[in-house]
Amino acid sequence: MEQDHAGPSPIVPSRWIRIIPILILHAASLMLVSVVLCNVAPGVQEYYRQANIEIPEATLNIAWLSDRVIVYWLPIFFAIMVADFLFMFVLTSLKFSKHWPLSAYSQIFVFLLLLFAVYVTGWLAYPINW
Repeated sequence: MEQDHAGPSPIVPSRWIRIIPILILHAASLMLVSVVLCNVAPGVQEYYRQANIEIPEATLNIAWLSDRVIVYWLPIFFAIMVADFLFMFVLTSLKFSKHWPLSAYSQIFVFLLLLFAVYVTGWLAYPINW
């Protein structure tokens, strides 16, 4: 008598196992951008004032954005993370979705955050470079 004993079916990771590490990665990326905006930007702006260096308009806009991020850091961080979680939750619940849309979304999210950090630091260094 032969039994069909193939063993337990492989357990597919639930959406929570896929979402939580990505949320942690996105939170860490947001922290990197917030360090640039909340710590580096005010220090560079103060240096330019003390050195009496003319500050271009784009650098002043980055300083204004930095001031807003410092004042409203927690609500901004919370809103971005909640929107990020909701988007990933919807993305993982789509029937045609496998693992790649979540991975692609995560890579795009992190890439755009790092691109924004490079943009900010580029404009912060602009008065020194010209």
